[in-house]
Amino acid sequence: MTAQGDAASQAAADLAKTALESAMSGGTEVAEADKLVLDALISQTWAIGPRGFAAEPYAALQTAIDAAKNVYGDRWASQDEVDAAVAALKDARAALTAGQ
Repeated sequence: MTAQGDAASQAAADLAKTALESAMSGGTEVAEADKLVLDALISQTWAIGPRGFAAEPYAALQTAIDAAKNVYGDRWASQDEVDAAVAALKDARAALTAGQ
């Protein structure tokens, strides 16, 4: 093979590699979601103990915390998923009622 043939083969390989990488990533670069608020809210909410709260709303709060932790740990979570986890935690906190 000639030097030109080697260069052409390398160029074709580079083009194929770029196309494959683009296809594997969905063709667009995705920015990581901002999870700062979610992190702070998980920490604050996790510190709420069960004492004084009704069992059912407290269990719902724990479920919301677990779901939020899953979203926080998901590197590929979208900003919409992060925002939904924040909203769910806020709603679960607001739904806490006094127990007997």
